[in-house]
Amino acid sequence: MPSMPKPDPDLLQRMEGLLAALPARKRLMFGTAAWFADSNAQMFAGVWGDRVNVRVGKDAVSELVDSGGADPFEPMPGRPMKEYVLLDAASVSDAAGLRSWIERGLEFAESLPPKRKRR
Repeated sequence: MPSMPKPDPDLLQRMEGLLAALPARKRLMFGTAAWFADSNAQMFAGVWGDRVNVRVGKDAVSELVDSGGADPFEPMPGRPMKEYVLLDAASVSDAAGLRSWIERGLEFAESLPPKRKRR
């Protein structure tokens, strides 16, 4: 299995600061930090090395990737997460831009049904 990139400490700290006031909880996913909506336990964002993954929905993924605004999020080769994009470091370098992406991901996740608990 390929190694997962370690989260950039500065980016992780910025994400934690931005998400502290939002209705979300941080958990480990793929060996790094990810955030889940309090309302339904759906994952919507995470730190991937020096990049951020955000859940935007299948239609938006195609649009964003085709426009060059993001890359598909593929945590394991050949296994893309179809509703997520991977933003480059420049896309999230400014706080307002990063906050906008996080809020977009949270809004999308909150529109989904509650995640079923595993047994």
